[in-house]
Amino acid sequence: MKNNRRIIKIIKVVGMTFFILVCSLGFSVPNGNQQSGKNFSNIYLYDTLLLISDSYTGIKIYSVASPTSPQYKNTISLKGNSGMAMKGNMVYANAYGGILGLRLKADFTCDTVVKIKEDLMIDPMPIDYYRPGLFSCYPVIGCTSEDMGSNGTGVGGSYAIFAVIDTFLYYLDGNNLITFDIANPDTAKELSRTYIDWTVETLFPTEKYLFIGGRGGMYVLDRKDPAFPKKICTLQHFQAYDPVVVRDTVAYVTLRAGNWGGNAKDVLLVVSVANPQNAYVLNEVSTFTPYGLAVLDTLVYVSNGHNGFTLFSVADPSRVSQIKYWNTPETKDFIWYGNRLYIMGFSNVMIYNVDDPCSPMLLAKIE
Repeated sequence: MKNNRRIIKIIKVVGMTFFILVCSLGFSVPNGNQQSGKNFSNIYLYDTLLLISDSYTGIKIYSVASPTSPQYKNTISLKGNSGMAMKGNMVYANAYGGILGLRLKADFTCDTVVKIKEDLMIDPMPIDYYRPGLFSCYPVIGCTSEDMGSNGTGVGGSYAIFAVIDTFLYYLDGNNLITFDIANPDTAKELSRTYIDWTVETLFPTEKYLFIGGRGGMYVLDRKDPAFPKKICTLQHFQAYDPVVVRDTVAYVTLRAGNWGGNAKDVLLVVSVANPQNAYVLNEVSTFTPYGLAVLDTLVYVSNGHNGFTLFSVADPSRVSQIKYWNTPETKDFIWYGNRLYIMGFSNVMIYNVDDPCSPMLLAKIE
C-alpha cells in the first residue's frame, strides 16, 4: 500500500512538472486537426484571389484566375487566425484576438504590418494563445497577389467575422462588434465597440445593416451612422451554432444542435427582415448537421458537414423545398459567386461550376 501511494505521488509530481514545462514553453495539446496541420475556419474571395484561414499555419493565398488549376502563391504565417477581409492591397486579419493590417506589395511581399488591435480575447484557448509578444513570435513571412485591381472589397463565406464597407472595418470578437476607421490604413483606429452577446459567431453585411449570428439568436444592427452601428433587433432561438446570410428581405440561418441538448435541433431557419426592427420566423426546415450556407436568387446551398450538402428552393420563403442532396464531399462553408461555388471542407477547398446548380461540376480541389 505504501509503495502504491509512493508511485501515485511520483506520478503526480511528474505530471505537474510536465504541465509547468508545457506552460513555460507555450505548447498546446494537439488534436486531430492540429496533427494534420489543418483547421480551416474561413474563406475569402477577392477578385482572382482565394484566401483560406488556417489557425495552425496562417492565411493561404491562391490564384483562382483559372478555376480548373488554382495556383498556390504563398502563406501569411499568422497562427491563431480565424478570419480576414481585404480592401485594395490591405489584408485585415486577426491573430489570437489581435488584429493586423497587412499591406501587399506589387512583388507579392508584405510591405507593412499595422497593429490595429493588440488586446486578446478572454475565451478559453490553448496555452499558446496567451503567449506574450505574439506578434513578434509569429511574423508575416510574405504574401502574394494577382491583379489587385480597384479599391473594392471581396466576398466572405457565412462564417465571416470581418466585413469592410467603404472606409469602415467591422470585426466580431466573440462578444462585441468593433468598428474601425481604415480611411488611412497606417493609422487605423477604433471608433466604437458595441456589445452584442457573449456567444456571437458570424457577421454578414448588407448595404444598410449588419446581421450577426450567435448561439442564442440572430442580431440586426443599423448602419445609419456607420461609425456607431446600433442594435435594433434580437431574434432569439434555442442554443445552437448559427451562421446567417441575407438575400433581399429574407435571412437564412442554420441552427446545428451539436451537443447542446434540450430543445436544440438541426434546422434551416427562414426569417423575414422586411422590417429589420421586427424580424420574425417565416419557416423552419429540418436538415441534419447544418454548418455554413450560401444564397443566390431563389436557391440556397446548406452544408451538412461530414454528411455532404443540400440544395433548397426558396422561391417562396414560406414554403421552402429540398431540390437535391449530395452525401459527399464533406463541407463546412460556401462562397457562391456567379457560376462558381467555392466549398470549404474541414481540410480542403473545392471549386465547382454551378451553371446548373442541381449538377455541380468539380473543377479543382485545393488540398
